Parts: sequence; C-alpha cells; structure tokens
Amino acid sequence: MNTRYPLCIVFILLLLNSFIQKSYACYFYPYGEDIRMSLFYPNSFNFHSYERFNYCYTYEYPSTNHYKESENVSLWFNYCKQKVSKKDIDNALEELDFINKKQYEKHPLICYLKAIGDQNALDYLSFAKAIEHLNPDADDVWEHNQDVEQKKREVFIQYGLDRIKKVTNVQLVKRYYFQVFRLLKDNKANKRVIQLYDEVYSKRFSMNGIIDNWILFYRMSVEPNDVKLNFFAAQLFALETDNRFDIRWYFNRHIPIKNVLAQAKTKKEKANILALYTIRKLDYSFNAIQTIYTIHPQNEALEFLLLREINKIEDWVLTPSYAMFQPVLREDYWENNNSQRILHRAEVDRKYAEKVLQWVERVNLKKVKTPNFWRLSKAYLEFLVGKPLNTLQSLAEMNVANEKSEFKEQYYRIFALSKIAHQSPNLAQLPSSIQKVILKNKDNGRFLFALAKELEFNGNKSEAALLISKIVDTNDDWENNVYWRSGSGKKTLWDDFNFNWYHYVDAELSAADWELVITQLKTPSKNSFEIWLYSTLKNDSNRVYDLLGIKYMRDNDLAKAYTAFKKVAKGYYTNNPLFNENPFYKIKGYMNFDEKMSATNLTKASVVRKMIQLQKAAQQVSNKNRHKDYFLLANCYYNQTYYGNAWMFNRISRTEAQDVNYPDEANYYSCHRARYYYEKALQYAKNKDYKALCSYMIAKCKAREAEHNYRRTHKNEYFYWDNEDYQKINGQVFAGFEKKYPDHYSEMMNNCEIFAYYYKQ
Repeated sequence: MNTRYPLCIVFILLLLNSFIQKSYACYFYPYGEDIRMSLFYPNSFNFHSYERFNYCYTYEYPSTNHYKESENVSLWFNYCKQKVSKKDIDNALEELDFINKKQYEKHPLICYLKAIGDQNALDYLSFAKAIEHLNPDADDVWEHNQDVEQKKREVFIQYGLDRIKKVTNVQLVKRYYFQVFRLLKDNKANKRVIQLYDEVYSKRFSMNGIIDNWILFYRMSVEPNDVKLNFFAAQLFALETDNRFDIRWYFNRHIPIKNVLAQAKTKKEKANILALYTIRKLDYSFNAIQTIYTIHPQNEALEFLLLREINKIEDWVLTPSYAMFQPVLREDYWENNNSQRILHRAEVDRKYAEKVLQWVERVNLKKVKTPNFWRLSKAYLEFLVGKPLNTLQSLAEMNVANEKSEFKEQYYRIFALSKIAHQSPNLAQLPSSIQKVILKNKDNGRFLFALAKELEFNGNKSEAALLISKIVDTNDDWENNVYWRSGSGKKTLWDDFNFNWYHYVDAELSAADWELVITQLKTPSKNSFEIWLYSTLKNDSNRVYDLLGIKYMRDNDLAKAYTAFKKVAKGYYTNNPLFNENPFYKIKGYMNFDEKMSATNLTKASVVRKMIQLQKAAQQVSNKNRHKDYFLLANCYYNQTYYGNAWMFNRISRTEAQDVNYPDEANYYSCHRARYYYEKALQYAKNKDYKALCSYMIAKCKAREAEHNYRRTHKNEYFYWDNEDYQKINGQVFAGFEKKYPDHYSEMMNNCEIFAYYYKQ
C-alpha cells in the first residue's frame, strides 16, 4: 500500500463531511491547507532538501521559493576550478549541440577544457551527449525500436567500461560508471547492475560523493529482495541527492522495520532506517525521533523530523483552537465531530506536546547539529503547551545575531505571539515592542490571525478585529488565506465558516466592543503602525457604521441604532435600493396594507426614525390611533426577522440556511418583538375586524416560534420541512384563531386583499 492512501482517505472524508453539513453543499468549502494552522515555517530553517516531505495535507508539499541548483552543474563548476560560469555549464549540459561545430567550438565550457588540454573531459561530454537519445523517456515511445536500442546501449556500455580502465581522473571514472549503470538499468540487465556494484564499484570506492549517491540509486532500484531494497532506500535517502523524492516509489513501508534494522551494521545505518520509516508518518512519532537522537544525534534527518513533529502538533492544537476546524490529518477524524470534542482532543495533544517539550529540554545541545534550532523549538513548544512566559524567557536566552534572516523572522514571530499570550485577561493589547514585527509580517495572514486569536482569548476582541481587517484574501499564496469557524459557535451567512473582518465582527463582537474599535478609528494615529492598522476600516466607514447599527438593532436599542445608521452615506443604500417593499405596510410576500406606501428613498436611518416616532406616539394615552401605530411598529419588527422583507436590520446576509447562537436568535426566528406589539395593537383595537387582524398576526408569530422550536429539536433532520409533523404546525397554531374568529378565518386564508380592508377599519 502506498503512503498516499491515508491522505486520499482523509480527503474523501473531508469532502463527505462538507456535503453532510449542508445538504446543498455544491460549493467551495475550506479543507486541508486552507485551514491548517502552521506558524513554525519549514522555510525558516535549512531543511530545503527535505521540503517535499514537510508535514502537509497534500502528498507533495507546495514548492517554496528556495532555489536548489543542479548537483551536476555544481560538480562541473568545481571541476573547472570555477573558471566557467554555472549558467554556461548548465547551457552546455542541457542545450549545447555537439554536432554543430561552430556552436561547439565557441562554447565557454569547451574552450576552457581545450585551453587546459583536458581531452578526457571533452571525450566524456561527447560520450554523455551521444547516449542521451537512448534514454527510454527521451522520445516518443512509439518511435523506439527496443531491440536496436538495446544493442546500441551494449556498445556504449562496453565503451564506458573501456574508458574506465584508461582514464585516471577519479571523478571522470565515476561518471563513466554512472553512465554504464544507467545503460544497464535501461537494458533491464538487473543482475549485471548488482554484480558490477557489489563486486566491483563498492569495493573500489567508498560512498563519499554525489556521483556515488546517483550510482547507489541504480543499485537500489534493481534489488529484488524487499528487505534489502528498504535498507538501500534508507541509506540513500539519508544522502542529499536530486532524486530523494523518487526513492519513495521503491520504499515499501509495510515491510516490518525490525527486518530492515537487522541489515544495519552501524548505528548510523539504523538511524537512517528509522528516519525513512518515520518521514511520512501522520501520527505520533516521538519514540522514533527519540531513538534516532540516542543512537545517532548528528543524523541528517533528526532535526527535520522534530520540525515535522512540531508542525503536526500545530495542526492538532492550533487548527482546532484558532480556526475551530478539526486537524486536517487525523486517523480518528470521525471521532471529533463537534466543537467540544475537537477542543478536548486539542488538550490531549497539548499533553503530548508537553512530553516532547520535556525531552527537548533534556537534549544535549553539544551533540546535535544545530543547537539554535533546538532552542527555538523548545521555545515554541512552550508556547504550544500554554506557557508563553517560559517562551519569552527561552527566547531571551538565545543569541540569533548570526542567524539567517528567515530564522530571525521566525524567532520574532514566536516572540510576538508569546508577548500577547502572556498578558492578563481583559488587559491584553498590542504592545509597542511587537509593532515592527507585525509590520514586517503584514502580508502573513495566518500570523496576523494567530495574533488576533490570542488577543481574543485574553478578552481584547476590538484589537483582534483590527488585525483581522488587515488580512488580505489572495489566490496566489495559501499561507495568507485564512478560513475559520466562530469561537463562540455562531453560524451565520450561508455557511459556518468566516474569511474576513466583516464576518468576524458580525459573529464575535458586541455593540460595545465595536464601539471601542470605532473610538480607536477616530483617534489620530500616532505612528506608521497605527496608520496601517486602522486604514482598512477607515476606508470602509459605511460598512463599519452599518454593522454598528445592526448590532444595536439586535439589542433593540433603536436610539443608538439610529445614530449609527445616520452616519452611513445615503448613497450606500439608495444606489442599490435596500428595500423592495415598505416594511411598515407590507409583510413579505402577499400582505399589503396600503399600496400607496412605497419603499422609495427609504434608508435604515429613516426607517428606524419612523419606528421611534411610532413608539412614542403609541405610548400617548390621548392618541386615538394607538392601535395602528403599534400595528405598524409590529409590522416593521416582523419584517426585520428571518421571514420579513427587512431582515438586513439584524443580519448581514440571508439565505435558506439559518444562523445560530446570535444574541437575538429567539426574536429573529420566533418574532417575539413583533408579537409583543401586535398584542399591544390588539389591546387598543376598536372593532372586531381590527382585532381579528391583530390576532391573525399574533397567530402568525406563534407559528414562526413553533416552527423554530421544531427545527431546534430536529436539527439533525436535513429535510424536516417535508416532515408531516412540521407541516401540521401552522394548522395547530391557527386552530385557536379559527375557533375565535370563524368568519374571518376563511377570508384571511383565501383573500389576499382583505388585509388592507381590515387595516383601514
């Protein structure tokens, strides 16, 4: 079984889960690298030769900007004593036409070799170029005549063996061997490859160079014994070669490791075997890492495996804690199917991280290759287990003056995170000591999001919102795109995930929290950091104040909502008409109480002003039309619910999906405020027709409440609206109305125009 299969299974499970969450889920839903939280970046360290084995949801890690030059070019560059540029060498190896004498004679590499009289090197280059077309993958397979090419290869094999006897330069001898091994492999002469390597080459040369590694690859690829094949693969994998990634096709992870370890003669060989068996593991790998350190602390893969383990811990701990998603790679995927269990599992993994940390603290830094990497790993593990003060102390003890810029940037990112995390609850803020770090990483969306979440955890949602406002959604860099679920369990809009400041503020901030942000926006900026931090929201003031008004409407604070909506430019609504129907005089769909009343030029501010006026007027004892004022106010409240034409007073979007855990959820889906004012209208109604109208609307509100309660108790039934019990709800609620108003019931159920008549009575 290939190591890719577990990843494929997880991918399928994630897709299934996205379909289950919404029965209509034929749209984008974040998964894998979209949601994985990772702040300990592999490209901050010198493990570039392992980058394709970084912990990642995809089988092959996305390539980084790190440039790795050709090993062959580097060898020739040194062979020529650095007198010929690498660019010219690369051109010669890839494009030089040896038949075109004019081009050949003038090429810098050829000129240099002729100048120093190195005919052997020139002969080898001609030989290597001559056999290129015999590569089975070189041309269209349909044009290959295998019998002819096999015979041609045999001729060149013999030529190469002859040259090996005559050439004295060791590098050229090895190059001829390499070409011979490749030709034998292409001719499927596997036994000859084994014999030549085991009986000749391995006894003549020790493994101490790139060419030796290339040749070992051919020896490994023809090994018929699976145990020995894994042994060879492990030893070759430990060597930095261009084809390290291709070794995975020969390695069989299902061969018992103890059988392969029995082939090892040294501790180094055993460590190499453990490393290859561990390099793709998705679960806990601490025991293997610890063993490699014990037997061979200088092992090339050891530090990379520690990095990979920390990246796993990030996924297991930070992805749930910050983004409220399940870790992207877990074998127990289906066990963690709700927020409570997700966070519980994160705590289990924190304990595992503590175990790794305790071991890292005991490591002898004199034995390892890169002591500062271990120091930084220790500091970050302390942060992951919830000990930011320890992290700050560990960082203070480090000297990073001579480290590369990527390492320093990683150091300061951990410092910034810990600086925020180590603050007293409800007193957390963005300290000036990390402002430069933030500006340095202003395009790093996941880092900004992590800082925001740490602020949120410590009670500062206002500055968390400011940081999230600086996350720019881009398509070209997965590390900058951030998707998350609400930490308070809110589900809004058309799904349960968020991806920008508008979503975050809508879900997480109270009106008071948002007022604090607006206060900061009004305060003159003191420095370049504050200018940057506030700029996005300052440039989007209409949405800022509209959202503030929405939050006050949820609190039913009409006065403050009106003040907020007044600050929204009129054109923000009227350029794209906000209301299709007048919320006072028409109930969404069919109930029109006065056709003369249009929605033209209505804004949120004007509607709320009218609500305040109606409220004050209805409270006047001397007002003979109190019942109508209360009724109009009730209509507007009804239309501001999920079922009305003015839902945008309480929500930033509406679809058939329903949000949950909002402070006004009961009113939004059960019409409590509207019912209260319809009951007030009924109290002051003057005739039976008007009382019937009020009672009908009260029954309508009761029906909405009954429907909402049914949905809450049957939330796992995705097609509850087809349920017979659900269909009976309206009938059961309206039964009381029918009994009290039998003559009106039939008219109201069958005549849409009768509502206007009753209203005018």
